[in-house]
Amino acid sequence: MEIPFTFYWCILYFQICCAIWIFQYSGKRAKVHAKWMEKEGESPSKLYQSPTAKFSNPFVNETTAMTYYERLKLALFGVSLAPVRIICFAVLLGLTSLVSKISIIGLTREQLSEPLDGWRHAVQMPVMLLSRAMLFIFGFYSIRVKGTLAATNEAPIIVCNHNGMIDAFYFASVAMPAAVAAYENLDIPLLGPILSAFQAITVNRTDPNSKKQVLMDIKRRAREATEFQRRVLIFPEGTTTNGTTVISFKQGAFVAGTPVQPVAIRYPHINFNPAWVFGPSQAMTVVRLCCQFVNFMEVTYLPVYVPSEEEIADPHLYANNVRNKIADVLGVPATAHTFDDLRLVSAAYALHEPLSQASLGMEEVQRVFNVDFKTVEKHLVTFAALDTEKTGRVSYAQFLKGFELEDSPQLQKMWSLVDNEGLGTLNFKEYFYGLAMVNESGDIKDAIKLAFNTFGTIGDSGEAFMSMAEMEALLRFAMPDIAQGTIKAIFDQADKNKDGKLNFTEFIRMAEQNPDFITVMKGWFESVSQRNATEYAESKKKKKPKEEADKKKE
Repeated sequence: MEIPFTFYWCILYFQICCAIWIFQYSGKRAKVHAKWMEKEGESPSKLYQSPTAKFSNPFVNETTAMTYYERLKLALFGVSLAPVRIICFAVLLGLTSLVSKISIIGLTREQLSEPLDGWRHAVQMPVMLLSRAMLFIFGFYSIRVKGTLAATNEAPIIVCNHNGMIDAFYFASVAMPAAVAAYENLDIPLLGPILSAFQAITVNRTDPNSKKQVLMDIKRRAREATEFQRRVLIFPEGTTTNGTTVISFKQGAFVAGTPVQPVAIRYPHINFNPAWVFGPSQAMTVVRLCCQFVNFMEVTYLPVYVPSEEEIADPHLYANNVRNKIADVLGVPATAHTFDDLRLVSAAYALHEPLSQASLGMEEVQRVFNVDFKTVEKHLVTFAALDTEKTGRVSYAQFLKGFELEDSPQLQKMWSLVDNEGLGTLNFKEYFYGLAMVNESGDIKDAIKLAFNTFGTIGDSGEAFMSMAEMEALLRFAMPDIAQGTIKAIFDQADKNKDGKLNFTEFIRMAEQNPDFITVMKGWFESVSQRNATEYAESKKKKKPKEEADKKKE
């Protein structure tokens, strides 16, 4: 049957209309992204040119803003190249799932935790070719590889930095390793059979003992890797990043104390970073990836890392040393970010704060201050409440208004002590370390030091001291109803050398003997923070049923 010539004109007309719509739509999105990038402190027209470029938050895609070149590319290839690639990918994924399902036919999930028969491994071999074909479909025509993959008995565990879904396809194309995955992922159509065939180590989030079981499974697989004929693949960062840093490693891959092979993956790019992080939605990430005619990937296999006795006894040390090796190869810093930093980014996004403000390095924060994520989130919520204009910075006026304080020379001095850059405003990191953590610190001397520096004076000789009048201002700030006679008695008792002023040593002794005013000072800060945190929690509770209802409608 001959297809009418007008049919081709209709198809062409449809593609042109779609291209125009995409161009106009992406233009509107570009304006939104430009404003968003300006809030992040980046120029909307700035292009990311190297994997080693600095970016303040590893969980944010720095190529979110769309240039006219990107819009044109999306308009042209979004209706031609991208649909073809997505259809081909779906077909290949379906074939991969079918082959995987055939290879484990007749096996229960319990039996999949044991080594497979040789013929089942043979049936799975086409999966490597299909996985490479999927990479080809996505535009990864040639992958630059340095080093070689070690034998299973030399390094039963592969550890790698994690950027996104492409990482998994690559390793499936070269080794078909067993990865660590959520138990519920086994029920996902197409993906479930592949994970099962690869004998994934599963985590059951509803089972409190699951984490301990996973560690035992990793140890066992490492010991019996030769029998399983399969390596274990672990992304120890526990989440994806934009590739500008290597964040903290979880210890699961290192508790076995067996040799590991570190692998470093990067995606050189100019216009679009394919990392699965905050910025474009996952669907848009796939579309933009498919609209790039060529994509690039570099894989570096590092030499097998054999742990020392000290590292075997200390998995945290082992993990950090391997992480530093990967970071050195990539030419990026190894930072103290953890999965909690990603949660903090999510909270910042919900609070309409610039995402770069949610980059603290939670591992270091938790180590120094011994606080949990909820505490940090509470102070981010308070910061967002103070930042009424959503610029990512809080002014002195906003600080006074938010905490319902009257302006005073002492508060101005305290603000200047925290405002290290002298800009008159604080970002979240400055606010958190300078003010919030004084309230959370278990060592009362932190609060005492801030109080002394705020209300005290630096003499001509450079010596810090506090006069009777300054101490009265401090005590009345904390306890307005305190009697004049009580203030004089406290001062006279603290002034051991009777020179009419208190040095820092005398002040600390006085504060430790009279801790009430420090407690009250911390109290007003805590009350406002707790109130904002409660309001935020209530708003999330109200929002959740609405989101669930919207999902049901969809």
